[in-house]
Amino acid sequence: MTTDETGFDRNGQEATAAVVGMVGGGPLAHLTHRAAVDLGVRLEVMASASGEPAQLAGAPHQAGPTDRPELLGAFARRCSVITVDNDDTPLAWLEALEAEGCTLRPRVEAIGLTRDKAELRRTLEEAGFAVAPHACVDLGDVGAVAAFAEQWGWPIVATRRDGSGSQIVEDLAAARALPGSGPTEGWILDSYLPEATRLIVLLARNPSGFTVTYPVVERQHGSARSEWLMPARISDEVEAAATGIAKAI
Repeated sequence: MTTDETGFDRNGQEATAAVVGMVGGGPLAHLTHRAAVDLGVRLEVMASASGEPAQLAGAPHQAGPTDRPELLGAFARRCSVITVDNDDTPLAWLEALEAEGCTLRPRVEAIGLTRDKAELRRTLEEAGFAVAPHACVDLGDVGAVAAFAEQWGWPIVATRRDGSGSQIVEDLAAARALPGSGPTEGWILDSYLPEATRLIVLLARNPSGFTVTYPVVERQHGSARSEWLMPARISDEVEAAATGIAKAI
């Protein structure tokens, strides 16, 4: 049986007394705990507040503030692999853990891309993937927003660089109403593409490159809510294209 450094074999079965540590006890940790129980994997969470979803579900946990790097380090060192539930943990702390020899999944480089949507787009473009027309502008730079819209037409989509929020900007008046300050470095502007259906591909890949791909999920937007359908109602050709892109990334 072949195992990777996380202590799991190619079928996801526990091969050693591995402990998966998750920083944060929110909804993602809750769902991960439920899956870990089914797989016989030991999951421990580090939660800063009592009564978080993973704790309420019975996940073993370390109580304590996650804003103290020494506590995070102690938690990480007694786990076989570390992952995160949210974006609250400073990237520099995770980089320090990885440099120390702790195993993080995803790696810090990948986590960083999820927190900087501009860098994510640049990385995908450099790798040869098709990316919608976009521009990065400073907070409050209405002129840059207007110039982008002049090139690609109104409306446009403005997204905070950290991905924390996005909105459709219909015209110049709406552009002037965009917040001119905030915790992020700026806005990412995208040309507006009317969306009837969004496809989501979930896959799992271990360090050796073994990949498992799950059925494509379809998200449909309604007037009052979004619906998620699995498997997606798409042709075989579209499914193959979507999974192919996911595997290539």
